[in-house]
Amino acid sequence: MVHTIITVDPQPTPSTISSSNTVSPLPAHLASPTSATGDMPSPPKLNEEPPLSPLPVPRVCTRRQIRKARIIERLLRPRGVSLRFARFEGWVGRIGFGAKGIVYGMIGGMTVTAAARAKGHPNGSNESPQGAFILLGGLDPSGALLIILMLALWCYILWRFWEFATAQGADATFGPYKNFFSYRLSPLVSGCVYCAYSGYILRLFVQRDLQADDAGCYPNCWRMSVLGRMGLVLFGVAFTIAAITQLQNALTKKWHVEVKWSRCRTRFEEYLILFTGHVGFLGRAAVFLFVGVLMFKALKGEVVQEGNTLSNGINQLLDADLGGLVAMMAVGVMLVLYCGFALLMMRYRAFPTPPPSGRPLYPRAAAVAAACGEPLPFPAPESDIAESETSDPDPLLPMAARVPS
Repeated sequence: MVHTIITVDPQPTPSTISSSNTVSPLPAHLASPTSATGDMPSPPKLNEEPPLSPLPVPRVCTRRQIRKARIIERLLRPRGVSLRFARFEGWVGRIGFGAKGIVYGMIGGMTVTAAARAKGHPNGSNESPQGAFILLGGLDPSGALLIILMLALWCYILWRFWEFATAQGADATFGPYKNFFSYRLSPLVSGCVYCAYSGYILRLFVQRDLQADDAGCYPNCWRMSVLGRMGLVLFGVAFTIAAITQLQNALTKKWHVEVKWSRCRTRFEEYLILFTGHVGFLGRAAVFLFVGVLMFKALKGEVVQEGNTLSNGINQLLDADLGGLVAMMAVGVMLVLYCGFALLMMRYRAFPTPPPSGRPLYPRAAAVAAACGEPLPFPAPESDIAESETSDPDPLLPMAARVPS
């Protein structure tokens, strides 16, 4: 038989504890200082925490800095048009759209006139917005018509910049790049172009004898330098892209979602909008294409310069004998039809711009469309709207109007 003997060690003494290698010393912040009499230190307070570092002093921002940060935040993260300003934005857009149509109508009329006179235009033809402003200034020496047109174009500029800042028409089914180029970059470029046109009108008031051919040496002088040739290529590509975009509007139903078809009481109104719209966009595509071709031709050699670049592009058709004259007259008629289409859109277009698929990227767009009398076919889910309200509320939009009916 085997007997197992179990031995129990005696209670360890403080000396054995200090000499043992198995017990690690206490951390410095938990150890208590040894008393001066040499007695054992008092047991450490395990609940005691190390002292914390002082917190940084918060920065105090001024109201101007807060307002600036808010504007930058809205530009970087747009949420659509506020319901408070939706109707005002609609009136601004309608006035501006009508002014744009009048400008194109005058360009179309001058194009038809230049084609009817063929090569015999002694005073020079300037089928361009600048030429339209000069013609309007000549019809009214007091300048009242120019002032009215300039104010209307300012409405168009405001509307386009408003589209850029709020990303009107952003679609939930589109990618970020497509939404950026369609609803951020395109309105910004259009607004800048009409800012230049507005500046030209102001020049007419300062310099009353401004002529149609005061366009400088562009584009001929640009091909003399490397930077100038790069600029010609850039403008040529830009006008070609613009022509393709307008051709898409002419051959597809891309812009049909922007029309309030419920306001059409007869079939005639619907067919009139469709006819003037598709034909008008085709005329704009032709004009942009001619200007793009002019940019590329300027790279090879000197081109004819009689007026504005836009008119120089259209006047290239005068070198094609009878076929060119017929095409030039057809382009002028198309631009006149686009004028009629723009005037019709003052009543039948939806403002703010709705998304093509009917699914807005921002929940606020559905509430705004419903409040303006044109609810979207696919409003944003209420869960998304509630999430957007709790995560990033907007004081400009009343809480009761954020959820679409």
